[in-house]
Amino acid sequence: MSGPTLSQWQQDRSQIRTCIEAHLSAAKYVETTTLDYLRLRGRFFFRCNTGAFQAQPGWFVRFGIKGAPDIIGCVGGKFVGLEVTRAGSEDAEGEAVG
Repeated sequence: MSGPTLSQWQQDRSQIRTCIEAHLSAAKYVETTTLDYLRLRGRFFFRCNTGAFQAQPGWFVRFGIKGAPDIIGCVGGKFVGLEVTRAGSEDAEGEAVG
């Protein structure tokens, strides 16, 4: 029994990549590529996770700080916070610095 041919493997890989990209939001893509770029530049940055979930019936757990930036880091001894949102997004309300 033989495995898939190279062209079959490439086609499958292309279909998988298309599915992943379709489900990856624009903001998430920008966030991920921004972190990759900062790491390549040798900068110290990390993603700040915030959110909530229901652990058990009756148990609701929140984590992170509401309003915290998506990406936190330090450049030249100074705090840097980056908020990643899509232009015109309702999520950006209250997160923009005016």
